[in-house]
Amino acid sequence: MQLPLCQAMKQPRQQLQRYLKMLTSPNKQPTVSVVADQVYATLGAIAFSTRTEDYPGLSPWFKGLMASLPPERLETHNTLLRLFLSPIWPDTIETWLSFPAYLDWLAARSPEALITREMQRLLYTTGFAERHTPADLLANRDLLRRLAANAITEVGLADSALHIYLGYVDAPQTLLDESVEHLRWLWDEVFVAAWEEHKPAVVQTEQAFQRVHFAGMTVTQAVRAVTGREVNFMADAKFNDEFDELIFVPGLPIGPYVAFFSGQETIMRLVFAADTVHSTRRTQLSRAELLVRLNTLADDTRLRILELLVEHGELSSPAVMEHLSLSQSAASRHLRQLSLTGYLTERRHEGAKVYRLNRPRLDETLQALTDFFTIV
Repeated sequence: MQLPLCQAMKQPRQQLQRYLKMLTSPNKQPTVSVVADQVYATLGAIAFSTRTEDYPGLSPWFKGLMASLPPERLETHNTLLRLFLSPIWPDTIETWLSFPAYLDWLAARSPEALITREMQRLLYTTGFAERHTPADLLANRDLLRRLAANAITEVGLADSALHIYLGYVDAPQTLLDESVEHLRWLWDEVFVAAWEEHKPAVVQTEQAFQRVHFAGMTVTQAVRAVTGREVNFMADAKFNDEFDELIFVPGLPIGPYVAFFSGQETIMRLVFAADTVHSTRRTQLSRAELLVRLNTLADDTRLRILELLVEHGELSSPAVMEHLSLSQSAASRHLRQLSLTGYLTERRHEGAKVYRLNRPRLDETLQALTDFFTIV
């Protein structure tokens, strides 16, 4: 089961393999801290801001905040950041005192390095990372167009976005300049006020968790203690056996979702909504998490997908499209929501994703619902 997270934080396949190895080592005991951080709190919110329809549990406050963007800005936001969120994300152990300082650092980056990171992401998400390098992809225009077209459909953009994507690939400096300009506008006009409004809750959350003793906790225990989520949600996160430090960052009140930042070699940052913390000990499924799981099931198409997987065991995304007469974008949207909520497990086979029902996750949800209405 995947923990809802930003698609842009994809890393090469070998890191995912090391991550899976780590998850099978229940005694892994990383260093754990909870730190208020303006930069990562803001980036965590931005991570979920371009695909609000994919996250039914997003808070009304956050949905209203993003809906308040002027139409021309909203179009830029949804196109530019859906296409190129990964390369503008931090990939260093460096930290910044403020979001503007981070943007100054980003503006000084090599434009060509950003494109290389994007090619790495594209190869990984399309299952070609073991066969091609970023240089191969840039040199093979036909392959680039094909992989980019598939990726664009996956993120819910129209076919016309391919022209925009290729234009940015061919003009790295333009991509960097426009990304920095848009992020500066977002900070100045949207997030600086949001940060000041919710900073007290962020600081209060940081202080509350300073009283928790994390020494000796496994990854599973630490994630559950801080976020109320289960490690098995994180099948798409980039933990690996080399990550020896977890930094939890209280963020803006976007809802019961967690964003992951793992650009560093040894550090994983997890951003969670500060206002979802009601105590520093969590033992049961939270009300907000239960709502997210039930909302995902409250759709006829998604229920039909689950029914198909019960019948067939495992199906590829093209097979789901054929069985249910769905477009690629519709199938991708529904499969993504089911995966993000943990009802499906997924793997790649011959370049295509294949899905299987995660029966324990479904049973856990049903049991949580029963427990919710049980009078003790």
